[in-house]
Amino acid sequence: MRHAEFVRLAEEGRAERAAMGRLRRRATIARKAITQILETAQEYGFAGEEWITLARETAALVRALRDVERPDEMETGVESLECRQRAARQRLEILLGVVDSAPKEPENRRHQYNYTSSPDPNQDTVIATENCSGEGEGVDTQSPAQEQRHRPEKGMVHGIRLDELPLLTPKLKPYSTTA
Repeated sequence: MRHAEFVRLAEEGRAERAAMGRLRRRATIARKAITQILETAQEYGFAGEEWITLARETAALVRALRDVERPDEMETGVESLECRQRAARQRLEILLGVVDSAPKEPENRRHQYNYTSSPDPNQDTVIATENCSGEGEGVDTQSPAQEQRHRPEKGMVHGIRLDELPLLTPKLKPYSTTA
């Protein structure tokens, strides 16, 4: 009987900690967004009491949220922070005016493709002749010894014998079975 009560309390505690974690993440996101809005306003030279008040209220609210232990209180504070963020963003957007999503500089415009495909698909295709040896013109054919060198032997990796590996890379010697 007491065990069931302890299990229920533990589950409630876990759920409360998870809820507080989610609320703290939301508070962090809103706080950082407000900071970015304030920095943008400052960069554009938008000075005024409204921005100073926003910074002061945000700092006070963030300090107060650090001591909150109950999810219902935390949610109220986070919603207040998010409300301030939305209001500040709207105000900043009004001050900036409508932002053109298509910049006017040529390097930022969409690329205009002027390629027209040909009705003959083989026009731009390289096709080998059927009697081609595959080695190309003017290339000497390999001697049997050269061909042997390019074909890996049994026990070779990429043309290197396992007993040559420690000589080429001494640091691999401890890992080699043939030393």
